[in-house]
Amino acid sequence: MPVRNFIPKAYHPISPRFRIPLKGMSKDIEFEWDGAAMGPMGDIILIEDEGSTIVNIHIQGHVSRIALMVARGMRIKSLIWVVKKEEFGRLWTLAEGWRKLLWIDMQTPTPAFEYRSLDGELIAFSGEINGNNSLENN
Repeated sequence: MPVRNFIPKAYHPISPRFRIPLKGMSKDIEFEWDGAAMGPMGDIILIEDEGSTIVNIHIQGHVSRIALMVARGMRIKSLIWVVKKEEFGRLWTLAEGWRKLLWIDMQTPTPAFEYRSLDGELIAFSGEINGNNSLENN
């Protein structure tokens, strides 16, 4: 398992499984992440380990799910991607491209993304995308 010493000390582990109820459906929609932690103000950090080959639809699915969670009022502070350094460029291109597309076409906000190596080193950071920052020229 990758190193996880990058979670702020004020945060405590919580279940990485989240449920979204839908009216008229007998079963909730379930999202599961590789890790999650909650801060003292109720905000949540999600963790997703991408230790193998990066697959488009898999990454798009995670970015879409986090956008839905935010849209449903969940207080997601950030998503931390844990990735092999050699796969980082591909992950960045897919995740950031999908985030921008969701914002430009549907004004769907997403929280900050951190990209960390398997040993926990910060590779890159991308702030939250919402109405307070501009993507007009992208």
